[in-house]
Amino acid sequence: DWQRDSGYAACPDNSVEANYPLDQNNAAVTLGFADKLAPGLRSLPARLSLDEGTSGEFTVRLTTSPEENSGDDDVTVTIAQPATSTGVRIDTDNNTNGNQNTLTFTGANWGTAQTVYVSTTKDSEHTANTHLTLRLSASGGGSRRGSRDYRYAGVTGSIPLTVRDPYEGARRPYVNYSRQALREGTSDELEVHVYPHWADFSSAPTALSITDVKGSVRWEVSNPGNTSADSQSGTAANTGLPTLIGAGGTPPDHYLIKFTAQSDSDSNDSDDAGAKFTIVSGTGGSAVRQEFDLRFKVVDDDDSLGELLVSSDRIEVAEGSTATLDMTIGSSPTYPTVGVNATLSSDDDDLVTAVWTKNSRATLSITGSAGTNSWVSSHGIRLTAAANAITVPGQNREAEITISVAGDDGGKYGSVSKTFTVIVTDNTANFTFTPSTLTRVSGAEGAVVARSIALSRQPSANVTVALASDNSDVTFAS
Repeated sequence: DWQRDSGYAACPDNSVEANYPLDQNNAAVTLGFADKLAPGLRSLPARLSLDEGTSGEFTVRLTTSPEENSGDDDVTVTIAQPATSTGVRIDTDNNTNGNQNTLTFTGANWGTAQTVYVSTTKDSEHTANTHLTLRLSASGGGSRRGSRDYRYAGVTGSIPLTVRDPYEGARRPYVNYSRQALREGTSDELEVHVYPHWADFSSAPTALSITDVKGSVRWEVSNPGNTSADSQSGTAANTGLPTLIGAGGTPPDHYLIKFTAQSDSDSNDSDDAGAKFTIVSGTGGSAVRQEFDLRFKVVDDDDSLGELLVSSDRIEVAEGSTATLDMTIGSSPTYPTVGVNATLSSDDDDLVTAVWTKNSRATLSITGSAGTNSWVSSHGIRLTAAANAITVPGQNREAEITISVAGDDGGKYGSVSKTFTVIVTDNTANFTFTPSTLTRVSGAEGAVVARSIALSRQPSANVTVALASDNSDVTFAS
């Protein structure tokens, strides 16, 4: 007989002979039926983790039909909205304005998973991760006169949620540079992201300042998180800049300071170009300050010596992966119509290989005239680390890449080279299961035993975990 609904263990299709193999000497078969599953919530994840400012989702479905008789009550599953202070919002319908927090299940769709969307907001506190629990409750199902096997009143579920602060544990204040040097007279920009330690301030900042400007640089200060707060720029010191906080009064996650280098009348490089950036809160003797001395190199466009500039002297690449960095040359080749040839070489080709992204070759011709390979452009370098390069887990390896220039004989680039370091990291280090050792699991025949498995840290791409058994009577489902 066919099952009435999937609240009961399903019978195999009796029209398929293979489902009921009969012994020719004893043409009989015994069928067993499981009890109806109790009303409950299925497909809930064991745990949900999100970074601040990101969104995620999970699904919900019922264990059994809520309909004993036609016209029985539908089931409503309510997901409690977390407190506003957590920055977490629940929505069950992205196509409707506002945040809905209920799902409706009927006798027709009870076994179909429905999606719940979870969103988080980013704050500027950068303290500990937030741990909370998403709570679900059900109501309805069946009828007052019918069996309790169809009623969902009192059924609950919960999902632990961790909202990770991506800067938790970071040493604030700190800064990030997009490159190490600028060339005079070009449109190249050097970006510095300044991350203040807001916990040091008792109140919101009252002023920003740019001082001790050195080199032929132009600066621009902005708040990337608030485009309505106008950026401020200049070439000289300014001790009265607005805070760029904008509406709401919340300090920015970080400030962005862009530098460009303008041509000057001398032919000297500057090793300490840049400026001091200061955040001030309060006035007088009680004022609190955080000062950031932002320095970098500016290469003169009149320099008689050639120079190669790379965006980083050290770069990490996971084994089996690729990474890129940029190179520019400091000034026009001596013979613009001829140009120069820049060649990449590795001291360990078995560990790291390097090619120019523009032609996927080791050598690139750089011209003194306009065009794709012009000396005023940035030239990308693609680095590829060998797969399974790390033989000792967790022990990184290094290779040196050298850029050598030829073709400018007798000129400023006749004997110029630049070396940088590539660190190949173990892409399996610290990737373990939680629990790291799966202990013995016991279960009665016909029983379902649930266990949770999690990765110890976030992977760079989707990870598939395969489960296998040496006993064909044991199967797995997720």
